[in-house]
Amino acid sequence: MMYVRAVRGESASSEMARFINNMDGTITDTLTGLMWQQSDLQTPLSWENALIQLNDLLLGDHTDWRMPTREEIRSIVDYTKITPSIYINQFPDAIAGNYWTSTSHPFQNDHIWCVHFYNGTDNYQSKNNQYYSRAVRGGQDQSDKEKIVIFSPAQGSTWEKEKQMVIQWDHRDIGGIVEVSISRDGGSYELIGKTDNTGQYTWNYVTGKSSPNCALRIKPLNSPDKANIQSFFRIISTKMPVLEVSPTSKEVPPLSGTMDISIINRGMALMDWQAIVQESWLHIQNNPTGTNNYTLKILFDNNSGDSRTGHVVIKAPDAMYSPQTILINQKAGYPIIQTSPKSQIISSIDDTVIFTITNDGTTFLAWNATIQDTWLNIVGSASGTDTGQIVFRVDPNYGDTRTASVLITAPGAPNSPTTVTITQQAGYPILKVSPETQDIGAESGMTTVSVVNAGAGYMSWSAESLTDWLSIETGFTGINDGVIQVSYRANDSDQRTATLRISTNDGQIVDVFLKQRPGQPILMVTPLEHRVSGNEGIISISVENAGSGILTWSAVSNAKWLTILNDSSGIQEGIIRVKHGKNTGELRPGLITVSSSATSQTQTRVTVIQESLHGYKPEDWDYNPKHYQYQCMVVAVVYNNKKQPMVNNNDILAAFIDNECRGTATPQDCPFGRLYFLQIWSNTQNDPVSFQFFDSDSGTIFTQINETIIFSSNESFGAMYKPLEINISEVDFIMSLNKGWNWVSMNIQAKDMSLGSVLASINGQCQKVVSQEGFAEYYGEQYYGTISHVDPAQMYLLKMYNAQTLKYSGDPVYYDDIAIQLDNEWNWIGYLPYFEMDINIALSSLGSSANRIVGQNGFSEYSNGWWGGITTLKPTCGYQIHLSDSASLFYPRLEDSGTKRRAKRNSHRVHRPFSRFQYPSCLTIQLEHENTLKKTRAKDQLIAISETGEIRGMAYPQQVLDKKLFFLQVWLESQAEIITITYKPLSGCDDMQGSKSLAINAYDTRGDIESPLTLKVHQYSLALLIEILQILAGGQ
Repeated sequence: MMYVRAVRGESASSEMARFINNMDGTITDTLTGLMWQQSDLQTPLSWENALIQLNDLLLGDHTDWRMPTREEIRSIVDYTKITPSIYINQFPDAIAGNYWTSTSHPFQNDHIWCVHFYNGTDNYQSKNNQYYSRAVRGGQDQSDKEKIVIFSPAQGSTWEKEKQMVIQWDHRDIGGIVEVSISRDGGSYELIGKTDNTGQYTWNYVTGKSSPNCALRIKPLNSPDKANIQSFFRIISTKMPVLEVSPTSKEVPPLSGTMDISIINRGMALMDWQAIVQESWLHIQNNPTGTNNYTLKILFDNNSGDSRTGHVVIKAPDAMYSPQTILINQKAGYPIIQTSPKSQIISSIDDTVIFTITNDGTTFLAWNATIQDTWLNIVGSASGTDTGQIVFRVDPNYGDTRTASVLITAPGAPNSPTTVTITQQAGYPILKVSPETQDIGAESGMTTVSVVNAGAGYMSWSAESLTDWLSIETGFTGINDGVIQVSYRANDSDQRTATLRISTNDGQIVDVFLKQRPGQPILMVTPLEHRVSGNEGIISISVENAGSGILTWSAVSNAKWLTILNDSSGIQEGIIRVKHGKNTGELRPGLITVSSSATSQTQTRVTVIQESLHGYKPEDWDYNPKHYQYQCMVVAVVYNNKKQPMVNNNDILAAFIDNECRGTATPQDCPFGRLYFLQIWSNTQNDPVSFQFFDSDSGTIFTQINETIIFSSNESFGAMYKPLEINISEVDFIMSLNKGWNWVSMNIQAKDMSLGSVLASINGQCQKVVSQEGFAEYYGEQYYGTISHVDPAQMYLLKMYNAQTLKYSGDPVYYDDIAIQLDNEWNWIGYLPYFEMDINIALSSLGSSANRIVGQNGFSEYSNGWWGGITTLKPTCGYQIHLSDSASLFYPRLEDSGTKRRAKRNSHRVHRPFSRFQYPSCLTIQLEHENTLKKTRAKDQLIAISETGEIRGMAYPQQVLDKKLFFLQVWLESQAEIITITYKPLSGCDDMQGSKSLAINAYDTRGDIESPLTLKVHQYSLALLIEILQILAGGQ
């Protein structure tokens, strides 16, 4: 999938017209009315530390700086640029990194939205991460087209006190009264007046104090959210002076000199001023005081030390913008060695080299050069002052390449000593080959060898293989540098070595040795042990060739209860799938032996240890009769909620006193059928006795049994001909839910399966319930939407505000009584058994009709068996399964003793109108009628339509408290699509239309009952009506 971003270019001239450089470290954006910090905080900080830094910022005489919102910082992104994607002429030091905003993520309170100025995209990050930040202040928000826009006063304009001023704005057709208020110097707003929203108000007499930083607010009383603020204009007295200086800062050299500072009065009254220097190395050359405009001359002394900063302060009493401080930055005053060039490469015959020494500092430089290499000699003086030259004579080179270093020292220079280098090339060609030895694998392949002339002059070379299993592919010959590519055949025997010879035209020879590893196959089997439960299931054993050559292998089982399902032999790699039967006896071991052609290990054994189902008891059901004095007896029959006797060999009836197990029994044969002969133990009389039951079929423990007895020593309760009847029904469903989305299924059938009843334990924390048939939303202590009840055969998506535990009670679902009818394409299924089951057994009824299953934590695909991240299906988990043909799903029993009556299998079908699409999203929508006399009717309809014209969802309105809302479930073919939501009025009864295109992602939830999305409905055109009717009729 490819994504496209549309951008609109902005010329340099329009950019300059939009932004104003205030020459005080701030930039004003005339489009948004925002004032920005020009140089951002260059140090990455956590979000909270950045917030403190920006709120405490004093810049441009303003103290109301803050962190921008997500939308505000987007306004300075230049999408025509990358690294960084910002208006770089205005913000020249911007970094192509993440910048904080003040906008929190809606669902993750500890995450904040950022904008990354590599390409302008936004993202959200943890508050604890460290990113860059830039301050902003003020601004007139024009992002909402329904907000009022203030035209006058304009940003940067000046109002005069005691005069009449006209305030103008775009009223945006908002009725009623507006409040006009003003803020001065970042303070609270004071009311100027109230007037009808006509777009104009005249302030007859501008009053109050003068201020260089005013903000005007116009707020409609009927729609206060449509208010807006115009910032950055002035209110001055007609007789008020305004101080301006230029420049505000200047960098000067370390040598003594002068600079000019212009003092300007931009106001209407006389301005008396005084100039003060704060450092002794600065001197005022002309008048330190004066009136109105003047050019001040400043003398600065020589600097013989580090760089330094001086301050000249201009004070003008009663003048706006007084005082002003001019910064004078003087460069360091010490000598600095500069050499040119830093290094030189010369030929083998060059005999003279010259380096130039200069002083880049401001004080006296005395330098000295020293050498240690005998082939390099200084001609003339080795020392000098300030600027000078060092001349070297170089001996001819008859050997390899060589390098000499020259050390230059200068007392007092911070970069002393410094080094220059002279590299002299070799006087003849030198053959260098890399690498000269290589280790290569036993399989066939290719490798390379590099050839380099490490000397000088012309070197012609050629390569040849001295071994038959090594061949040169490229690089047979070359001049100077080059690469030789060779191929080698697979090795089916012991380790061997090949030789590649490189020769030059002057007789140099280098042999390269390639050592190939031995080619024997090596048998690797994993895992070497499987420990499995007593139930029937399937395990997988992996066979690999860890060596080279050809590996043939075969597998055999030594136990009848271990059956190899697929081919028991193979070549190279393979998977052995083994089925284990149910074990009603004792714990037992078995072996799968894999034999191979490998020379180092011809045989590997995999041990399979199976637990026993016989004699299993749930935890805390152990007891010792020797601890008790008295006993009583119970002869009982146990019935399930279908009045079927529960008499499997491993079923257990248990008696409890004070939550402590006092006896257990399994069913026994007698003339009256299979009954439980339960002996109960106690040390006291008249204790209430309760019962619990373990169903070995499902692994379920039934704790909510109504029948009880009172313990009495040696008493008998029930007899073979009239046993005590014990009925089991309800069990508890308990599931931990995470914050966000959860894929769930519920295999307990409560008496009331409505959403409000089943989800009662998490009401208020569950935001959305989504199925393949629709969705519902919790609001005001009940659920609203297109689904109302829970079906155990379906999967549901629960979106949680916070982690919670779901609890409810009901009857167990006898899963093997239910056949779930699945359609081709996508189906959302619930998992009905009460225990984990191997995926190949659980989905065996589907055969090859199914091709993919997706869970919340992985997926698997079918190819003569299921392969992938899902190996078992688990209780409480829901799944999406894709079929190529319709089929019936029924979960098999792992044991069928024939002793329990089974009901006829019931067919169960779910309505799946959009089963060919995998991804849902949920939209809660309210119509906004242009004509207020129009109302939403019961048969009005919203339709979701894809870019290809397919219908992806439909919804009718539902009454929710005082609103009529559409709960529209939209189905997507991919993770993100453009969907158009179209309003279809009651047929033939309306002339209204409405549509909106949205970019929707998989599992989006847009709007809710309290704040639904809105779709504006207005009178439609005939052409659009025909288009809608064609789509609904399946046409184009």
